[in-house]
Amino acid sequence: MSYAQLVTPNPHIPCQPGWCLQYVRQAFGLPARHPTATAAWEASTSKHRDRNFPKGAWVPVWFSLANEPAGHVALMAPDGSVFSTSDLGSVPHQHLDLSDLMNYYARYDMTLTYLGWTEDVAGYPVLAADGINPQGTITPQASTESEEDFMGGFIDKQQAEDIAKRAAELVLAALDGKVKIHPVQAESIVQATTARTVDGVDARNKGKLINAQQADDIARAAARYTEETK
Repeated sequence: MSYAQLVTPNPHIPCQPGWCLQYVRQAFGLPARHPTATAAWEASTSKHRDRNFPKGAWVPVWFSLANEPAGHVALMAPDGSVFSTSDLGSVPHQHLDLSDLMNYYARYDMTLTYLGWTEDVAGYPVLAADGINPQGTITPQASTESEEDFMGGFIDKQQAEDIAKRAAELVLAALDGKVKIHPVQAESIVQATTARTVDGVDARNKGKLINAQQADDIARAAARYTEETK
């Protein structure tokens, strides 16, 4: 079966480490709809659980990621190379192929499990089988909205402590040489905690759901658990 490319992405846009879904959807010029790659994959109605990729097309490819429920999504080019937010920096990493991507993550004890590819990204069709008129086709548009902005996640005290405890444990374990932390993981931990804390302090101005007290809970819990796990 042949496929038509409904939206051609720009893989060379800047990216944020760890924000894979944001990168892929912005490459296609699409607005935010789902908070994580896992959520977008599960919601897709055009899943293909195989490796029969459309020839000559740009294809979103999806993965589960060990110890990371958010999962991962990357952008496969017509030549089989894969653009991914694999590095600590604003430039997407162009891997030679799927195997190169998966081996790269495996070197940091981050096991990627291939799930499949889709004809859509977050419900917006980017591919269509020839002869099929897709529903919901949109015109590509610039988007600066992040998945963090889209989620606007409300965090209660227990969730704040859980985040802080996990962050402290990961950092301390890394310092002791117990586990390897990929730069993307470290950046994601810092980015998520900092974003929520900063947004919480300025909650009223930014209209975020998290408030200053919740941000303070995160900071206090992080300090406490850091001391307890030394």
